[in-house]
Amino acid sequence: MQYLDISVESNGIVLFDKKVFLEYFNGHIAEGENLFKRFLETDEGDAVLKAGLIVPILAIDDLGYDVIIKYKEERCPETKHVRLKNGIFPISIVERACIADLYSLMNWKNSISTDFDYVDIEPGLYGVEILGYRIDDAGGNIEKAGYIFSFKREAHLPELTGKTGKPMRLLDL
Repeated sequence: MQYLDISVESNGIVLFDKKVFLEYFNGHIAEGENLFKRFLETDEGDAVLKAGLIVPILAIDDLGYDVIIKYKEERCPETKHVRLKNGIFPISIVERACIADLYSLMNWKNSISTDFDYVDIEPGLYGVEILGYRIDDAGGNIEKAGYIFSFKREAHLPELTGKTGKPMRLLDL
């Protein structure tokens, strides 16, 4: 299990393997390309989700979040505070997955970047369930809020059941 602190400045978090991305685009993505805009404005967005290129959390508040990366069978205490669930997002990890602010897709960098954290998940095919959790104090004030990326290894990429439009904001609950 891995605990990360992710700072969100562009209303979303994305998880992907950069090598898989580059292979999908025949080894070349233009420096600075806005892939997020491209995915929103074309059917390519649905295609990359179904192909297991990316696991997104979109339309969330810009602030710091605790992010937990775990295998499905691992237990963590935050699961008892889950308030939001999204479906399954397929992901293919060939080399090493990373997690970053959505801005990483809005301004693609081909070089090594310090704008993301590597994820401690073995290469393979997975179904990833996204869980949003929030822990409040006795007065109802937020003590801790974050997301759990729960990975289940699969023999084949699973069907996409997660929805990019599903409300995943934790502040308004």
